[in-house]
Amino acid sequence: MPGVPHHNRCRDAPPPRTRNCEAEVLRGSLDYLRTSVAAKVDGAPEPQVRTTALS
Repeated sequence: MPGVPHHNRCRDAPPPRTRNCEAEVLRGSLDYLRTSVAAKVDGAPEPQVRTTALS
């Protein structure tokens, strides 16, 4: 990520393990994605978080 010092970068958590039923798989995947996105924006300045980087 440009502009972010290497020591401040987060490593992604591993994907969830396969569960017994479809509902558990979906819940595990949603929890994983939610946690990953939150970790990526943690510490970012508020104006940058609320604006798109693409034009």
